[in-house]
Amino acid sequence: MFATDDSITCEQVDVLGILPSEWWHEWQGRHTRFMEDGKPMNRDPSMSWEDRFEHDIQAPRRREGMQRIDSAEKDAFLRMMKSKITFRPENRYSAKQILECEWMVKWALPEYENIRRI
Repeated sequence: MFATDDSITCEQVDVLGILPSEWWHEWQGRHTRFMEDGKPMNRDPSMSWEDRFEHDIQAPRRREGMQRIDSAEKDAFLRMMKSKITFRPENRYSAKQILECEWMVKWALPEYENIRRI
């Protein structure tokens, strides 16, 4: 029920991939959860990006009777999220880059403009 540093790091590796080398070798908890190459040991990885999208976005939309997000929008959204959520800050998209990404331009900003007009 309570998250530990190791369980949080494990989730991050499951979703984002192996830690940068110098962090990976410093993390002592990796030995009980991962092979040296980052593959999970004796367990299935936690939810993938796609699993999380289904669980945290699509399922609640279904429960509320909202339209499902189609695959083109989903793919664009996941690309945007992956560009923001990386281990190294220098590899993350800037706010300007996020505002220019496909999901923002095709879906988010037009919807925001529609809402503003109401």
